[in-house]
Amino acid sequence: MPCYFDEKNLKYLNDEFAGLAYHQGELSDRIGRRIYRSDLGSEYANHGLLRRVKSLNHAIHFTFENIPPELEAPPTDYCLENAKMAAQSFYVNIFGAIDNIAWIWQEKNPCLVVTEGLSKEVK
Repeated sequence: MPCYFDEKNLKYLNDEFAGLAYHQGELSDRIGRRIYRSDLGSEYANHGLLRRVKSLNHAIHFTFENIPPELEAPPTDYCLENAKMAAQSFYVNIFGAIDNIAWIWQEKNPCLVVTEGLSKEVK
């Protein structure tokens, strides 16, 4: 059974996958070196967002390990379940990263007052 991807797309996938660690490192450095207006903003960035980015990277690696793009035979059920688990983890961490970014932005630009789960605009 031939590979699902043609040579051009396979090279593109593998090249992008190979550069993933570099991009994660660059992003981590930029977030880590940034000066935040508050300790809470720094915490959301360094302990929230960076953890999410690391988890996203891990989910991609886990998927490539279980279902490599070069695969010619259908993946086993075990590998499919692992890939589904990684995809679900990826989606959850995307939403978590967006939430962390929103909290970082809120700490930088306090325009909402959050009380007991409700927010109101400050004028």
